[in-house]
Amino acid sequence: MHLVASKYNYKAKAVALTGALTRPIAHATGDMGKTEISEGPGGYWSQRLEAYRFQEIMSFSAAYTQVTASEGPEGSFNTLAIATIENLNVLDILKADRIVARLVGLHCAEDFHTCPSWVIPMGSEIVNLRVAGKTVAVNHPPGFHYDPDNLPAYDNWKKTRSQHLHEGDRFHVPRFGQVTTCRFQSMHEPYHGSSKVQPMRYKLTMLELQLGSPVDGNMRGGDIEMNGAPP
Repeated sequence: MHLVASKYNYKAKAVALTGALTRPIAHATGDMGKTEISEGPGGYWSQRLEAYRFQEIMSFSAAYTQVTASEGPEGSFNTLAIATIENLNVLDILKADRIVARLVGLHCAEDFHTCPSWVIPMGSEIVNLRVAGKTVAVNHPPGFHYDPDNLPAYDNWKKTRSQHLHEGDRFHVPRFGQVTTCRFQSMHEPYHGSSKVQPMRYKLTMLELQLGSPVDGNMRGGDIEMNGAPP
C-alpha cells in the first residue's frame, strides 16, 4: 500500500537475519526477511518467514520485519522499522527466545535546517539469551527500554542532540566465537537536497556473531538502518 507523496525522503531498511558461512560449508543467507523503503513517499511494508532451518547449524521458528513511514500532524515526518526473530538456535550453543530490533525516527519540517532526524531504539530487546545452557544477562542500554522516570522527548533532544548510541557488549565463547549485543551507531552522510544540516545514518544490530571454529562465518540478527532526510 502506498500513500500520497510527501515532502520527505524516507529511507529505512529492516533485516531479520543476514550472514555467511565459510567453513565447513560455504553458504550465504542473504538479507532474510528484508523490508526497505528508499527515498520514497510514505507507506507500509512487511515480510515474514516461518520455520527456517539451515542444516543443523541455524534455525528459527519465525522472523518478520516491517517498515512504516508517514507524515504526521503539524509537519512531522515519522519512520518506524522493526525486525524480530523468534526462537533462534545457532549450533545448539546460542539460543534466544526473541530478538527485537526497533528504531523510530521523527523529523519536523521546522527543524530541517537546524538538526538531523531524531532516532531512538526504544523497544529493542533480547529475551532469554542462553549460551551453552546458561542464561546470559543482556545489558540493554538507556533508551532501549521504557523508562517512566526518564521519558524521551523531542524538545529535550533538540537542546542536547544526544543519542542513545552504544558500541555494543562483547564476550567470547570458546570453540564458538565472539558475541556482540545491542550495538547502536551513527554515521555522517553526504550533504544533499536543500538542507544545510549534514544527514545522519543510524544503524542498530541487536546480535552479531563472529564464528570461529569448527564453524567459521558471521551472522547478524535484528539489523536496522535509518537515514531519512528532507528532499
